[in-house]
Formats: sequence, structure tokens, C-alpha cells
Amino acid sequence: HPALMEGLGVSLLQAAAAGVPIVGTRVGGIPEVVRDGFNGYLVKPASTGSITDAVINLLSRPDSASAMGRAGKEMVMENFSVEGMVEGNLKIYLNMQKNRSGG
Repeated sequence: HPALMEGLGVSLLQAAAAGVPIVGTRVGGIPEVVRDGFNGYLVKPASTGSITDAVINLLSRPDSASAMGRAGKEMVMENFSVEGMVEGNLKIYLNMQKNRSGG
């Protein structure tokens, strides 16, 4: 995912949930989904060489790529499930309400 700007990157969540290791750039919300060396690689934006090296690294090390894919799938289930996202949003709203009412 060689983006120069990116919010959260739903396609990254989908890839991780499918067990695919990811190569993404260090911009926006991508580092929230891609943890360098854990479930893929984070590379410098606009660096074709870095992206190429990371992809070749994954392709040349299938066991490592498979382990990263499994790690990404687990990470998405733990941190980005519907239940977890709803719970996180609810906490934000309740905190906003508390701050607004001065409590």
C-alpha cells in the first residue's frame, strides 16, 4: 500500500483479516494497521526501492510471510473487531459527554 496520504486504510484491515502480510508506507493511519516486522513492513513514502525490497523479502521468505499474515489476522480480530470499534467509539462519546457536562 504505497500511499502518500491515508486515513485508516480499510483495505489494509481487510488484507490483514485475510492473513496477508502487508507492505505499507509510514503515513497517516497505516502504522495503526501495519506493525513493522510483526504483520508486514513499513517503508518510507515515495521510496520505490524500499517497497521493492520489502516485497522481495516477503516473497523470498514464505515461512516468515505466513507468520506475519497470521499475526496480522490475530491483531485485526483483537483490535479492529466490530465489537471493539463500537466499544472504543462509545468510550469517546461518553468522555465527550462527561467533559461537556463538567463532570
